Amino acid sequence: MGAAQAAREESDRYAARMLLATSRPLRRLPSLWIKGADAPIPLEDASRGVLVKELYREDRVFRGDANPSVEAALELLAHLEGSSAPAAVAGGWGAIEGLLADPSDRASAADNLATLVTCSYPRAELTRLSYRVQPELMQAWDRFDGPHANRLRCRELARHIADDTLAEPLSLTDRAAVIRMQKVLNDPRPQLQVVRDAIGDSLHRLYRQRNLILHGARLDSVALSASLRTVSKLVGAGMDRITHGQYVQNVKPLELVAKANLALALINRDSALGCVDLLESA
Repeated sequence: MGAAQAAREESDRYAARMLLATSRPLRRLPSLWIKGADAPIPLEDASRGVLVKELYREDRVFRGDANPSVEAALELLAHLEGSSAPAAVAGGWGAIEGLLADPSDRASAADNLATLVTCSYPRAELTRLSYRVQPELMQAWDRFDGPHANRLRCRELARHIADDTLAEPLSLTDRAAVIRMQKVLNDPRPQLQVVRDAIGDSLHRLYRQRNLILHGARLDSVALSASLRTVSKLVGAGMDRITHGQYVQNVKPLELVAKANLALALINRDSALGCVDLLESA
């Protein structure tokens, strides 16, 4: 609701002024009221969906043996989830640039992150679908165990999709996901390039918004909120892969990008099932 978002932004401005003026936070009620609305609306805005689940999966939330560069990027990334739009754009791009930018071309960070997200896309799509397929397949997959269980399950599902032996899903969302994966598995390299280009365009828009804020002092761009809706989850997915690479595979961010570029260059119809583990196989 536009009115609720405007009220949240007004409240955030007052909270920022209070903190600067008194060094004390403004104590705000948890809800706001909009004339004509049937019920109170939460003051906190909906999550932007920036998730780095690898920190939880690998029990690294409270670990002290952290990589300074990655941890600094994660601190900046937190602004993308919970700060005002200008701070979110600046912090989110700072996290990307600090890990993935070529010193001579800062915008290259957008393409590098797009490559990582593209490589993780098939696995993420198949993982979600693997928990929504018919019960008989789920029972067959119960034999998969250990650290590679998810990869094996996704490979089996990809094989069913490629062979067109998967029963039609009930929900329209799942049907659309199966159709997307069929296209990727039938002709992986050009289809993944389309995905990479689309993600790269979104991330370059984030970079331009960042430049408007930091270099043009434009804090009221009408494209700020729209840009955040588009890229927040993508940036979270990319940082999740970077965190996994750093702490599980012991691979630095730019080394992981090189690995991802090689995987995308080598994938073809004969090795289409390799889409499941593009960041592990190259």
